[in-house]
Amino acid sequence: MIFRIRKDPNNPYVMVNKQFVYDSHLSAKAKGILLYLLSRPDDWQVYEIEIIKHFKDGRDSIRAGVNELRKTGYIIRIRERDQKGRLGKMRYEVFEIPQQVSKDGFSNVGESNTTNIELTNIDDNLSRQYWDERIMEEKAAQRDHDLHNLNNLPVEDGTRH
Repeated sequence: MIFRIRKDPNNPYVMVNKQFVYDSHLSAKAKGILLYLLSRPDDWQVYEIEIIKHFKDGRDSIRAGVNELRKTGYIIRIRERDQKGRLGKMRYEVFEIPQQVSKDGFSNVGESNTTNIELTNIDDNLSRQYWDERIMEEKAAQRDHDLHNLNNLPVEDGTRH
């Protein structure tokens, strides 16, 4: 049973897509951090130091949770540049539904795909492994769904299997 407080217009609450809650690839820590981030206003700027202030966990624990969210595509980091093209601050984008990301959780938008990079980076390997597992799970679920539908097709005598 779930006990909820009575909804009141003067007491705001959060409405989120609950897909991440059931994502078995995420730890409880990562789910908590993601829920906290999704509870913030849409234009809220994400800073790790600000997240750390609102959790009992230490800096390293929060960073590990944020990195987990990056590897699984719930957070994408984008390095901004100033008007002269110099590297600037890091911008975080937070998603309710995971996005495919490139190496180290950075967005791959605008990157050339012409290089042949060896998979030596541990973070990149973990991210690829995560997505490979997720794709395999989705294919297995689709296959099960298709088999279920085949088993329920009518046969010539009008009955079902």
